[in-house]
Amino acid sequence: MKKKINTYILVLAVLLVWGVVIYKFFSSTTVLENNRSAGFTNKEVKKIVEDSIQNFEIKTNYRDPFLGVIRVRSKPRKKKEIIVKKTVRFPKIQYSGIISAGAKTTYIIKINNAQYFYKLSDTNKEVRLLSGDKEKIEVQYKDEAKTYFFKK
Repeated sequence: MKKKINTYILVLAVLLVWGVVIYKFFSSTTVLENNRSAGFTNKEVKKIVEDSIQNFEIKTNYRDPFLGVIRVRSKPRKKKEIIVKKTVRFPKIQYSGIISAGAKTTYIIKINNAQYFYKLSDTNKEVRLLSGDKEKIEVQYKDEAKTYFFKK
């Protein structure tokens, strides 16, 4: 009889513990939903980017317990440089036409809605004319080249 009572008490204790765990789980999800409905979002969280490669040196001048030899000092790691290529944002460029008088050729180019007259290898507003013909021109802006076609 005493064994049955102990078994019932243990079953009740297990059910009580699992009930508390399940209650805590579901109450935490309702708190998250209430925060979302109140306007709290995780957009304000900023990621902190840390240098993933750390510069360290292991100084080992002790006897290795597994190999039985004395280890020499290791060389420190060289830090790798990460080069991020920035994208160049071209100004608004439009090829408006060409004026040719014999050997002299002048190109009409609009840069940010301002009209400019270019000859080959001229530079204005950091825009350099590399080449051109009746249908297209090639310009360079901050070490990047693009081709623009004639628009009527």
